[in-house]
Amino acid sequence: MRDSSPSPVSPTSDRDLVRSFAGPGLATLACLVVAVGWGPLLYTHFADDYLLRLVWGSLVLFTLVNRDADHDVPLVFVAAAGGLCIEAWGTTTGLWHYFTDERPPPWIIPAWPMAALATLRLAGLFQRRLTGGPWVTRAVLAAFTAWMAHFLWPSIEVWTSWVVLALMIGVTVTVRRGSRDLPLFLAGAAIGWWLEYWGTTSGCWTYYTGGTPPLVTAFAHGMATVAFERGVLLVQRVRRPALAS
Repeated sequence: MRDSSPSPVSPTSDRDLVRSFAGPGLATLACLVVAVGWGPLLYTHFADDYLLRLVWGSLVLFTLVNRDADHDVPLVFVAAAGGLCIEAWGTTTGLWHYFTDERPPPWIIPAWPMAALATLRLAGLFQRRLTGGPWVTRAVLAAFTAWMAHFLWPSIEVWTSWVVLALMIGVTVTVRRGSRDLPLFLAGAAIGWWLEYWGTTSGCWTYYTGGTPPLVTAFAHGMATVAFERGVLLVQRVRRPALAS
């Protein structure tokens, strides 16, 4: 006689399910810290900003699909560190500034991991419809690097701008998987435009060129996402021998 009772849920599957939320959970926790620490400041300026709610809600929903803790957790930390470096570079060189005049404002940093996770999910959709070999991807990233060099040229005397240029060139010449990097670049640009449009039209941040937003800044999110992916791969390579030993 067949046993019709439901089979017990495996503890391992329960742990895996909880673990899969680690990346989005860490990013959300960072955002909650911002909400507590800088809530009055942000509420005063953006209390009735429905576009901000739509943007943030969209990012959160994206992070909840296709979760992978082994990739998401390193991405959260890499994107937070990378976002801090990007914001410090841009605000100290005067390429953009925030309404609080902080260089950079700490409360903007958690937005980078959340956006990186959302971009990764969107890139998965792009990947199914978009194919591009390494040379095509290198050409696209090289064209963007030249475009970005023109944008940052007023700060070229600052050494950090040379570092940024070197990193973009390094990301471009190390393309190995165009089928991965090109969707990441385009997905990052799509989400970047959404974020930049809100930020520049609300007055949260302003670029030296004006624009709401300057188009190059949207595509800059795409390059940043590809760079973050390189960072995640590096972390995973370092981590594998450590776990095996």
